[in-house]
Amino acid sequence: MLRMQKKDHKDGSNRLYSAACRTVQYDLSDAEAVAAIKQYAAQKPFPKNWLDDEILTRIRDAEQKVERGTAPKPEDRKS
Repeated sequence: MLRMQKKDHKDGSNRLYSAACRTVQYDLSDAEAVAAIKQYAAQKPFPKNWLDDEILTRIRDAEQKVERGTAPKPEDRKS
């Protein structure tokens, strides 16, 4: 997530949605996804402090756009 070059809206919702998409692509559980997004936010804070329920809503939105589990596996990446 730290490599994402997404521009934020004033509240960071665009970047939050992009992060949520990544958690879906990596097939994280809800708890894992929220934890990953919070860890990301600790390193690159959002303009707004997102509540867990709001993060979960963005994850549900992401599930409508990206397919779960489609992120490349480390062994599939070329060096």
